[in-house]
Amino acid sequence: KKKADIGADCDGAAAASKNETVDGDAENEDADAPETISYTSWICEEISSKSVQSPAPRAEKAAATAADADTPRYRWVPPQESSMIYPNQQDEAARLFDKMKCSLEACGRPLHEFTKFTLLVQNPNLNSLYSQNVSRLAQFIASYQAEKDPKFLARNTVSTTNNAGGSVTVQTETLVNKNQKTAKESTTRRKQWIRDIKGHRDTLFLVVHDEAHYEATKGGGADLFVNHSAVREADNVVTLFVSATPYNLLTQDSQIPADNVHTWKTAPSGKKEYFGLGHYEADGNMVSSEKDQDAVKPGNMCAADMTFQRKLDIEQTEMKSKKRPPKMSKESWDRVKSGLPPLKVLIQEYVEAIFATTVDKATGVVRYPQDSDEPKGSMTHRMVRDLVNLPLEPGTGGRGIMVLIRQPNSTGRQIFSEIKKAREACQLRGRFAVMLDLGTERNSKMADDMKRHNPVQYARMKECNGGVDPILTQYSHLEGINCILI
Repeated sequence: KKKADIGADCDGAAAASKNETVDGDAENEDADAPETISYTSWICEEISSKSVQSPAPRAEKAAATAADADTPRYRWVPPQESSMIYPNQQDEAARLFDKMKCSLEACGRPLHEFTKFTLLVQNPNLNSLYSQNVSRLAQFIASYQAEKDPKFLARNTVSTTNNAGGSVTVQTETLVNKNQKTAKESTTRRKQWIRDIKGHRDTLFLVVHDEAHYEATKGGGADLFVNHSAVREADNVVTLFVSATPYNLLTQDSQIPADNVHTWKTAPSGKKEYFGLGHYEADGNMVSSEKDQDAVKPGNMCAADMTFQRKLDIEQTEMKSKKRPPKMSKESWDRVKSGLPPLKVLIQEYVEAIFATTVDKATGVVRYPQDSDEPKGSMTHRMVRDLVNLPLEPGTGGRGIMVLIRQPNSTGRQIFSEIKKAREACQLRGRFAVMLDLGTERNSKMADDMKRHNPVQYARMKECNGGVDPILTQYSHLEGINCILI
C-alpha cells in the first residue's frame, strides 16, 4: 500500500509507508549492561518548541519538521531507572519511531494532528505468548501511568478508586488478540478494534503484529484484521510486523516495500551480539550421547541421542517397505513416512524410561534405580531418571526439573496421552506433572489442565497459595513444579 510514498524526504530521513517489519527478536539485549532504562524512556511526549531549553538526546531527530515555532514537537522522555528496557532496545525504538513519524507525515497525518494514542497487539494463537504479552503490557502501562500520565490508554480502562482520590486501571486483555478466525472472544475483539479505528479518527493506533510469520494464512484470524481495508488503508494506523524469522513476509512477491524493512542486527559496538543458538551451543549447552550423562545439567539441550537414532533407523527402514494406502495421496503418504517413525520412537523412549522405575518393597517408594541398566547413550532415560528421583533427594524440598518437549499440536497431544498413561500405570502421579500447552480454547486452560490431569501438584500449589486457586498463565508460575511440559 502507498508505495508512491516511499522515498519522500522527511527531515533528512527516508520515509516509509505505514507497514514496518522488524527482523530480530525483542529479547536482543545486553545482559551485562550496567545501564538500564525504564519503559517510559522510549515514549515520546509532545512539547512546545518555545519551551525547549536544552533538548534531550535525539530531540532533533524526533522533532516534527514544521518550521512554525508554535507547532508541537516531540522528544524522548529522559531515561529512568528500571530493569525493563536495555540501551540497544532504546536505540532501535528511536529508529523505528523516526520511520513511523515520517511515514505518517508522508500520508498527510503528522503526529501533532492526533490527540490520543492506543496500542493493539495481534498475537499468535498460543496461550502462553498471549498471557506473556498481556502481562508485559500491563507492567508497561502501570509504569507509564505511575510516572507520567495516570490516564494513559484511558479509552481501554475502567475507573477505580483509591485513597489518593482515584486511579485508572487498564483492561490490558482488550489490547491483545489471538489469531483465531471463528472463536467468539477473538472475533468480538477484532470487530471492536475495527470499529474503534473507524470511529476514532483523532486516535493514532499502533498495531503490533507479534510473530507475524506465524499463521500467515489468507482468510485466517491475522489476515482478517491486519489486511482488513479499515486497517490497511487507514491513515490513523501504523502496523508493525515483528518476526525473527520473516521469510514468508519478505518473498519477491511481498507487499512490504524494501524501505520498510527494519533489520535489528547486532548490539552497538562494544556490546554483546544477539544471543542466538550459536552462542548457546558454544557455551556447551548442546549435549549428545558422547558426553558423560552425569555431567548433563539443567538447561542443556539434547542434540543427539544414540539410542533414539538406532531405533529410528529401524523404524524408518520398516516404513519404507510399506505401501501407500489406496485412498491416500502421495504427498500425504510422504508426510506420514517422514513424521510417524520419530513420533513413534519418541513415545516409545519415554514410556520405556517411565516403566524402568521400581517400587521399593520396604518403603513403597517408587524410584528410578540408580544402578539401572539403562540403555547406553539414552538422553531420554537420563532426563526421566532425574524427573523421578530428584524430588526425593535431601535438600530439594520436593523440587525437581522441567523437561521441555516441543511438538506440533496433533503429535503433542499423542505424546501427552501416552506419557500420562505410563505415569499412572507406574504410580508416579504425585511425582511429576504432565502439562500440555498446545490448546487454544481458553486463556485459562493451563490452570484447568493442571487441576484435571495433575491433581496432586495442583493441590500443593493451592496449599502454598493460602488455599486460593493458583494462577497459571505463564511458565514462571510453574517454578518448582517437577514436570514434563509439552
